[in-house]
Amino acid sequence: MAEMFTKAEWDAIRQELNRDPLKFGLPMRQYGSVLIASFNIRKLGKLGAKGRDDATMRFLADVCRRFDLVAVQEVMTDMTALRRLRDLMGERYGLAVSDVVGTFPGERGNEERLAFIYNPALVRRAELVTSVSTSRTKVMKTIARYHQELFDEMETNATAKAQRKYYHEDLPEYHRKVAAGEKPRAPKEPGFKVDVDPFLQFIREPFAVAFEVHGHPGLGSYDFLAINAHLQFGRMQDRKAEARAMFEWIINKVQSEDATNIVILGDLNFDLDRPEEDLKEIITEFKKIRMRGKNKTLYVSFPFIFPHPQPTPLHPEGTVYRTNIRLSQTYDQIGVFSRDEQVGKYLETTWTGHGGNTKWGQPSFPDYGVFNFSDLFSVALNGKPLNDLTKAQRTTFTKRFEHKVSDHMPIWYRVPLPVPKESFPTDV
Repeated sequence: MAEMFTKAEWDAIRQELNRDPLKFGLPMRQYGSVLIASFNIRKLGKLGAKGRDDATMRFLADVCRRFDLVAVQEVMTDMTALRRLRDLMGERYGLAVSDVVGTFPGERGNEERLAFIYNPALVRRAELVTSVSTSRTKVMKTIARYHQELFDEMETNATAKAQRKYYHEDLPEYHRKVAAGEKPRAPKEPGFKVDVDPFLQFIREPFAVAFEVHGHPGLGSYDFLAINAHLQFGRMQDRKAEARAMFEWIINKVQSEDATNIVILGDLNFDLDRPEEDLKEIITEFKKIRMRGKNKTLYVSFPFIFPHPQPTPLHPEGTVYRTNIRLSQTYDQIGVFSRDEQVGKYLETTWTGHGGNTKWGQPSFPDYGVFNFSDLFSVALNGKPLNDLTKAQRTTFTKRFEHKVSDHMPIWYRVPLPVPKESFPTDV
């Protein structure tokens, strides 16, 4: 593994960041707003030689402390580094963590946890904590609908055949020999991988927690369900199937009036490496979402799929923000689904882009961005942004921090606090 940063290099990085944090997309605090964020911190588990060193943890804590609610993905079973991150952020920060997702207890899989770190002075926990899953009845309906397709796949798939042989032949024979007093070698369960197009269940169940954002004294609050999701990476069919299932769950939840506002934060693995073609496909799906209103008002805001009207100085105008360290993909997203008219008026995006009523980035209006620490590190240590390096130089440089810091960068969304309706800006 490539060498991590030295103390002198960390000092140079901090000096460069302190010179102009806005240049690299790190938001400044503004009175009357809260900052929510999503950060896939690659394999956040152990500390020390087998994990992250103290300098890296302090950098991550300084970044996360800028936000009032952070959804963290890729927390490992070992939560030592997560707890250290929260402690470095400060005693006042709360922590909510899911059970291990991505595998069944006792079996191997893509094990990870999903976590929320929050500042209770502005964002308070409410009662509800849940996973986003598909009911048994819905799974059975899917099997009934796609029975022949699933049956054909199970009949021809080699790993499915191996599983049937293991459970119906190898294990019974092993138990028969043991019962007869023999000492046979226990058979090893074969690997199993079957790709089916119909959606049955999430590979990693999203984690949802209810929060409240309180407004100015004497006013109400924003009550919202925050969903932390790390959707499937791999076959494009699987990515799309999980995204559709996630949005279906959210839309029906909002329309059932169980939750007026739902915010999804996470690594959704949207594929945007071919910007024009991919955006057309995403907008097509976006239109379908907007048409699912069932005669009820549904406002949707997905700002990261469109170019920011006022991008940060190092970001090319007219292009969407990139969220991976190689600046080639926008896997990470923050989306808002709501029946609240204020959300519709001041946060909504449409399939043509950002809502015309929203002055993104101006005082008292919402904003969003990416903390581009790839450019920060490169400017501090190489004297130029990442994309000004050669391809070989970029590859060598990003290897230095893709494991010890992360291969994703944090994204954030600024939401103004609730104010009296009559005091909302009128010049929009």
